Amino acid sequence: MKTTTFKIILFVLIGNSFAISSNASIYTIQTKDILIYNNVEYRIETNPLEDLFLRQPELRPKSEFTSTALWRGYLAKFEIINSKVFVIDIFIESFFDYKDNSKAPIIYLSVFNDVFNTCEPQFIENLTITQLLPKGKRLNYDRQLGDYIYPFYAAFEIKDGILCRFKIISRKKYLSAKSNYFKKFKTTERYEHLKKENKKLLEGNLYFKHSDSQFDSLTKTFIFNHVHYQFD
Repeated sequence: MKTTTFKIILFVLIGNSFAISSNASIYTIQTKDILIYNNVEYRIETNPLEDLFLRQPELRPKSEFTSTALWRGYLAKFEIINSKVFVIDIFIESFFDYKDNSKAPIIYLSVFNDVFNTCEPQFIENLTITQLLPKGKRLNYDRQLGDYIYPFYAAFEIKDGILCRFKIISRKKYLSAKSNYFKKFKTTERYEHLKKENKKLLEGNLYFKHSDSQFDSLTKTFIFNHVHYQFD
């Protein structure tokens, strides 16, 4: 298979200072990129092509419009083939035009060839991520976590574009691992620093006031949604 490579390194850290407030829910949930492994589709938490488009903005797909659920302007599909991660398609949002000039709901148009000037899958060299992705039919919505709960989760560890480890874990183990991480994080200096920063940033705010309980709740939600699974 003839492929082209480009380098991407992704880090998801809780390291940046942030102000947490109850208006976080006003932001529209974004449509996630797709990763295929063993014929199963997963929605990934990162956007591996963003680094490429930031370095080479002329390659970023152009769309007729941008919906609030897809601010980056495209949807990428990846597949793990022989333990290597390839981007296999890129879509933009569009409308289907009927002959009477009316428009149908949003459809997705492939622009892969426009971006890479080839139809061949592109190997993502140096993609480094560890993610825990939902698997199976979603169950109930957990208000504390701010997300749906699933019966199983697939843990991926990818280094330099190569799948190193893959593991299926139960919902019980998933929740236990995240809760333990939050308990440990609460004992760190970083946690105390972020809490102080949050208090300082919300001083004088007429709408949102700092409270330790709310800070803990939203920090826990952030951890459950963004902190990566750690392999044993």
